[in-house]
Amino acid sequence: MRGHEEASGTKYVPQQLFDEWGKKDPIANYENYLLENKIISSSEVESIRAKIKTEIEENLKISYAESDPEVNTVNELRDMYAPSENTNITASGAVTEKRFLDAITDGLRQGMQRHKNLVIMGQDIAEYGGVFKATQGFVEEFGKPRVRNTPITESSILGASLGLSINGFQSIVDMQFADFVTCGFNQIVNNLAKTHYRWGQNADVVVRMPTGAAVGAGPFHSQSTEAWFFHVPGLKIVYPAFPGDAKGLLAAAIEDPNPVMFF
Repeated sequence: MRGHEEASGTKYVPQQLFDEWGKKDPIANYENYLLENKIISSSEVESIRAKIKTEIEENLKISYAESDPEVNTVNELRDMYAPSENTNITASGAVTEKRFLDAITDGLRQGMQRHKNLVIMGQDIAEYGGVFKATQGFVEEFGKPRVRNTPITESSILGASLGLSINGFQSIVDMQFADFVTCGFNQIVNNLAKTHYRWGQNADVVVRMPTGAAVGAGPFHSQSTEAWFFHVPGLKIVYPAFPGDAKGLLAAAIEDPNPVMFF
């Protein structure tokens, strides 16, 4: 029944709406119900209100007495990102030559083998294997519950990934092209990136996107969108250049409990 904040006021709201919705106010109605049924008395109502007001005033005094905060980068990063146990991993055993794309497939497969709670979601990634065939054969190896085709709704896919993280799962969101991230911008910038800072809930999500102009596919399939996300606290961004980078950074991104944008 008040403005969005103290200064906005309510003059723009017609009085008839106040009259109508005032009768529906659940707090006022519940208070009246308690009074009418003699569950509480008027004096108890006043006592409760006075107690709440006193608590507010006491805590205001504590807040006003606080000194100005001092910059502490360690604490600020601890607030922004969930703790990560990542360590540098060097190659061991035989070294093989492979395509960049094959290195990505290796990284995805390794992640799926290591983490039974890891789910990959995206358009045409299941039986079809993705438009670049990065997940070909994954349905047969890991099953459809973990390799999930989605509708063409980037925002809802990313929202589902955060829901999975809240429920103890890891996820990789596979976007056909980095350009399509615009449809999920709000989910990444305002939800995945900020959730740990706001209430300590990490977003264990990797967003993987083929990017750049090499495919020569015009204005909706050839953009490099990474610069948009460098300005957002709470995200980690990787952009591998070689097959070794691709597998190594993807493995690190999967192990990291924070949201990672993998271009």
